[in-house]
Amino acid sequence: MDFFLDKNMESEIMKVSADVFSAVNLIMNPTTPEIERRKAHELLEHFKDTSPLCAKAGFFLIARSNPPVIRRCGFQLIENYVKLHWNNINADEKVCIKNNTMQILASGTGPVLEEVMYIKDALSRVVVELAKREWPQNWASLMEELHNICRLGDAQRELVLLIFTRLTEDIVHFQNIPEKRRKEMYAVLSSHVPNLFTFFHETLTEKSEKYIAKNQCKITDSETLTNCRIIQVTLETLSVFVDWVPILNFTEKRPLFSLLCKLLHYPDLCLHSAKCLLNILERKGKPSDRNVLLFFFEEIDIFNAINNKNVRSLDASSHLFFKEFLQCLLALASNLSTSIDQFAVGIPQNFSLYLNCVLVFTCHPSVVLSHLAQIIWLHIFRNAKLSTNECIVELVPTLLKYEAEKLIKCGYPSKDDCISCNFSLLTFDSDEEFEIEFSNCLVLKACRELRCYPCHLTAVQN
Repeated sequence: MDFFLDKNMESEIMKVSADVFSAVNLIMNPTTPEIERRKAHELLEHFKDTSPLCAKAGFFLIARSNPPVIRRCGFQLIENYVKLHWNNINADEKVCIKNNTMQILASGTGPVLEEVMYIKDALSRVVVELAKREWPQNWASLMEELHNICRLGDAQRELVLLIFTRLTEDIVHFQNIPEKRRKEMYAVLSSHVPNLFTFFHETLTEKSEKYIAKNQCKITDSETLTNCRIIQVTLETLSVFVDWVPILNFTEKRPLFSLLCKLLHYPDLCLHSAKCLLNILERKGKPSDRNVLLFFFEEIDIFNAINNKNVRSLDASSHLFFKEFLQCLLALASNLSTSIDQFAVGIPQNFSLYLNCVLVFTCHPSVVLSHLAQIIWLHIFRNAKLSTNECIVELVPTLLKYEAEKLIKCGYPSKDDCISCNFSLLTFDSDEEFEIEFSNCLVLKACRELRCYPCHLTAVQN
């Protein structure tokens, strides 16, 4: 540690650290009497709120030799001290806290696959709280330091990604910083976006190449699992950026988003990829911004993502992916419809591939998935140019057949009289919830939309 302590001070810190250690153990022990647990809580809260030794004790408690629950408490003590007392401590102590924290970050926590998530999260939150008070005015080198720390290993890279996620959430999404300060930080963070996107792309490229090579050989070793984890965290971090950064970043960093679509094909990565893609496609902004996002129709990997997947799998994670995937298709339909009306764009070249994906889920036994497909068809039928497209007209007889089948109410989670019941168990806790979803289903409305166009009626008659 960088704190310069005399022997008396060091002895006192060790004593209070031991007291905190004992208090945490009492709180966590299920056999502790309620009175003792309450006293331990009071001691810990009093220490956190009032002691000037809070951060110093925290640095003692985060030693890797301590149990995870003790280490988490140590990080929480440091975080709490920064939140409550930062403006009242001297410059030397501030520098010591920053230096110690960055040294711990550089040394990493435990290995990526072994360290518990709440320890990683706790350390990242300490760095974020420091950044919210010091960056960039008193800590101009923060981004460079984080970039250099990433080079030290996967454990460090994961921690830095978590820091970027938490910092962006606080600045952009939660906005839990005083407004003037938040605007300053927002401006500086925005200026770093191009470099951050380059970092995300380099990380995804490096790790996905290694992961895919091992995946193709069906090798699942610790390196493969570590690469998978880093890809997942990178996608989670990218997700908190894509809904607010300037639209120019999507055209300038096109290869990054092509890679994102490619990752939809891999079971351990597809859900993270779909969530990130959905954040992009649903981002708010001007119609011209939504028009830019139509380049995703050129990404064939999106429409091939379900080719090798069992769309009727009862696996919960697969069902969740298909739900996110359909919401992506819905956002694509919405963006396309808006752009056709306002910018007279043409029908995308891969529109038939897109429609085939929607069609797969139109007759799906899951009420939730088929409902999402119905909403997509409604967006299409309500647009004059889309609804009269040759690809749509050819599908009308098939669609009407599927719609008629969906008018039959079945799939109650309490029953077992059809395959839909099994899918309902993944989503609904009661028959009442199922009833509400089924009632909201837009099958009848979709049928009416289908019959509104003469070309559709002609297609049916033929």
